[in-house]
Amino acid sequence: MLRKYFGFLVFLMLPIMMWGADYNTFTNVLMPHDKNVTLVASIEQDANHMVWIGTNCGLFSYNGYSVKYHSREACDNYIHCLKDIPGEALYVGTEQGLWVYDYRHSVFLPQLDGSPSGIRAMIKDGDSLWLGSSTGLYSFN
Repeated sequence: MLRKYFGFLVFLMLPIMMWGADYNTFTNVLMPHDKNVTLVASIEQDANHMVWIGTNCGLFSYNGYSVKYHSREACDNYIHCLKDIPGEALYVGTEQGLWVYDYRHSVFLPQLDGSPSGIRAMIKDGDSLWLGSSTGLYSFN
């Protein structure tokens, strides 16, 4: 008899217990309306907790509150991959090759000589940066 009442009591208390539960939710971070962003290809977070976003329309940053566009006249718009150089800059992999964005001074540096085109993936291993591109695998020191 006691089990029956206990089970009924738990059944009645379940909605109240669920009310205080902490659920994870997804939040849509809206990109600027003047940009036609249709694809986010890469996301990287730096040591200062800035989130860098590589898209079909270029490079954006998100500080947790707002999104900022980072213009680059020399760099093509489609960014495939990003890799943070802690405290210094961001490697940016594009169809044109490897670029470096100096986030301390908010400027793209000249393209690195001899970088392969069509960079799709990057990983840092010690002092080497490995690049996966449409023309093969490369190591950059």
